[in-house]
Amino acid sequence: LDVQLSTTFEEWARIVRSCPADFIYLTDTSMIIKDGKALERHEITAWTVANSKVPVVAATDLDTSAGALFAILNDERKWGQQAGEMAVRILTGTPVNQVPVESMREGALIINSKTAQKYHLDIPYEILANADTVY
Repeated sequence: LDVQLSTTFEEWARIVRSCPADFIYLTDTSMIIKDGKALERHEITAWTVANSKVPVVAATDLDTSAGALFAILNDERKWGQQAGEMAVRILTGTPVNQVPVESMREGALIINSKTAQKYHLDIPYEILANADTVY
C-alpha cells in the first residue's frame, strides 16, 4: 500500500498520472489547491477519474456520484438499527457486560455504472440489484 499526500493540484496531477498501483483509493481531497483556491471534492474526483489510467475507488457517495467506480460505506440507518437492537437487549434484561461490542454487519454499496463501462467492467446483475445506489 502506497499512500500519497499532496496539497497542490500540480502534485496531485503528477501522482495520478504516474500511479503504478492497480487502483487509486480516494480518502480526503479537501485540501488540494489550484490557483490559490481549494478545489471542490467533486471537481477533483471527476478530474482524477478522467485522467487516471487505473480505476478510482471512493470513500464517499459524493466521490462515486462524481465518477469513482464504487464505494462501500457505513450505512447510518443500518448502524442505528444495529445499535437499537443492542439497546433492546439491555432494556429487556441482558446485563450490559453480556452484550458484545459489535462492528457494522452491513455497509452500503454505491456503484457508478458509467465508470464501470469506461473500464470495460461487466458488473453482474446480482451485484447491481443489491447495491444501495447505482449511478
